[in-house]
Amino acid sequence: MLKILKIFTVGALILVLLVLSSTPVLVSCSGGGGKGIPSPGKSFSADLDSASPNRPAASVAESNVTIDSYQTREPSGQDPFGLIPTGWIDDCPLHPKSYVAHSGRLGYVGFYLVTLVSPDEATIPGVQSYHLETLTDWGSIQVNEDLEETDSAPGKLTITAYKPECELVIISEIAAPDFISNLEHNLYWLERVGPTPLVIRIFYTPLN
Repeated sequence: MLKILKIFTVGALILVLLVLSSTPVLVSCSGGGGKGIPSPGKSFSADLDSASPNRPAASVAESNVTIDSYQTREPSGQDPFGLIPTGWIDDCPLHPKSYVAHSGRLGYVGFYLVTLVSPDEATIPGVQSYHLETLTDWGSIQVNEDLEETDSAPGKLTITAYKPECELVIISEIAAPDFISNLEHNLYWLERVGPTPLVIRIFYTPLN
């Protein structure tokens, strides 16, 4: 019975992600938005504020958004601009060499983070291995590898983990050449992680 329930849950998650990925990226305080993005009215890469794990970091579609008003934690070494939501999950440690560059809402109850790692500090497989090791207490973990790189869509690794009370999607990929320029504080990030860092997007959704 539990196995059937897990299969049903995975199917429902896929359906939700497909619906979210087809939703227009234009968002406001009531439905989405994020922190760590350019000021309202300034264009930036749509994938930064997409409430869907399906949109790649190489996306260059543009949109205007409004910054959301959810509460965030105090700045820290890995979160220099204080972007992590206060409601963020505690048992998903960030990669020790990563920095939080963006955060946003995932639907009405979830959140997501966009973190950056210098390619001098880690590799995509290394990032994936780290997260798999930190998620050993989760009941179900799936890994999807898409390592065929093209000019428009660099290869990526995706981890999907489940607990009865929540689900987590972690996507690791290499940023497109213009990715950094679309971030707020882009000169800071250019100096900290370079022009084409590893991008780790983490999507957290409570299921209760």
